[in-house]
Formats: sequence, structure tokens, C-alpha cells
Amino acid sequence: MAERQSFKILEPMTTFTDILLGGTAVILGILLLGEADGRTSTFWGAISLFSVAAMTLISAAHHAVGDQWGEGFVKGSRRIILSAFHLMSYTMIFCVTFAAVKDPGQTIILVAFTLKLLGIFLLVSVTQSYIQAGLDIIASTVFGIVMTGLSILILDPPGIPWFFGGLVVLLISLLIQLFRISPHEKFNQNDLSHILQIVTILMYYQAGIQFVDF
Repeated sequence: MAERQSFKILEPMTTFTDILLGGTAVILGILLLGEADGRTSTFWGAISLFSVAAMTLISAAHHAVGDQWGEGFVKGSRRIILSAFHLMSYTMIFCVTFAAVKDPGQTIILVAFTLKLLGIFLLVSVTQSYIQAGLDIIASTVFGIVMTGLSILILDPPGIPWFFGGLVVLLISLLIQLFRISPHEKFNQNDLSHILQIVTILMYYQAGIQFVDF
């Protein structure tokens, strides 16, 4: 009789912080959607939070299970995580553009990032690179920081200072992951990054409820 293979959670702390981040994103996304009241920027802010939830909850399964369910699960979950990662990057810029930029700059940014997203999805179907995804969202975050910073100086729209702060915290969390700054072997760079990203999405929510569309 074949021995039954036991299942264990491979990375318990990272699985927990993934679920914590994803669960927080779902709750804040639902609350923000209820606050949208026809505002495009706030609606896309909620979609951005839902994309964070999709990425982190699938990531939780990925970190918990690993290759225990076969190589197909590893590849499939990685592809979904990377796609959600890029979608988060896109929706983050999409929502803040409606609240921080006037036309024609608004249209240019939205078209450029839509084309970039389509290109990235084609790339993800061919290659599965976390480094590539990380560099993409770092570039988008830096762009968002510059865009919101200029908007604060020139237009001073409501909610944008909160979003600017959230982007700065997000950039710090991404750099922690990129450079693998790990406080402890049982609380690694992913776990620290997830805690900082909870701070980020709380600031996103605070921004979203104040947004006014241009």
C-alpha cells in the first residue's frame, strides 16, 4: 500500500501575512466601492485594492503549498500572481490619474499605461519573471510619486497627499523585497513588505474617499 503523502504549510509566516494583506484589501475595496458615488478615480481605487487581494491570496496558496500539488500548480499560480501584480500597478496609476491630472495629460497617461499593460500580459504568457514584475511596479510607483508630487504642488487636489504617502511606503516595501532585507529567518523580506503594504492600502483608502475627478 502506498504511503500517504502528508501536507504541510511550507512558509507559515509569509502565508499568514499574505492572507492578512489580502483580507484587508478585500474589506477596504468593498468599503471604497461603496464610497465611489459615480467618481471614476474612487471606483478604480477599489479595483486596485481588489487586484492587491487577488495577488496576495493566490500568493498565500503559492507560499503555503509550493510544489506539493505538482509543478503545474506552481507555474499556474505564478502566472496568476504576476498578472495580478501588473494589474495592481496599472490600476494604481489609473485611479490616481483621474484625481491628479488634467487633460491632455490624463488621456496620454491612460493610453500609455493601457498599451503597457497589454504588452506586459503578452510577456507574462511567455516568461515568468519576478524580477521583471518587481522592476515594472517600482517604475510605476516612482512615476506615481512624481505625478502626485507635481499635482500637490500645482493643483493640490483632495486625497492626493494620502496617495503620495502610500506610494512612498509602497516603494520602500518593494525595495525591501528587491534587496532581500530580512529582519529574521522566521520574518523575512516578504513578511516585512506585506506589513508595510497594509499601511499603503490604508493610505490608499483614505485617499480614495477624498478623491474628486478632474
